[in-house]
Parts: sequence; structure tokens; C-alpha cells
Amino acid sequence: MTAQQYAQILGLSGYPVTADATSQIYQKTFWNGSPRPGKCALAPNMTIVHCWVGADDTEGLDAIRAHAGM
Repeated sequence: MTAQQYAQILGLSGYPVTADATSQIYQKTFWNGSPRPGKCALAPNMTIVHCWVGADDTEGLDAIRAHAGM
């Protein structure tokens, strides 16, 4: 099943549904495959600005501000 078929079956719309058939995400990020990898902030060009874990988003917001030059 493709990511597109999965999204259609579940009626998912309004946000991207992706697949990583070749496990590239493991090579490009710190994620170790755990079911709760945390959160990542993305730049407008979809590059990863910063990733963090936990309920406190201060670390991520600080990274976003720094990236924006604030």
C-alpha cells in the first residue's frame, strides 16, 4: 500500500501523509525509530531547523526565533 492509498482509505486531507520506504529519515535526522520521536521545526524550504523532545516547546521556539534572526 502506498502513502497515497493509505491517506485515501482513511479520508486524510489537509496535511501531508508521507512514506519512507528506504528509511532515509533515519539517515537525515536524530530519530531512532521510537514511536514518539518528538517534534521538529521546519524552515519554509522544508529543511529541519531543530528537533526536540518533551512537552516544553521552549527549545524549539528558541531555535525558530534564532533561525528567523529574532
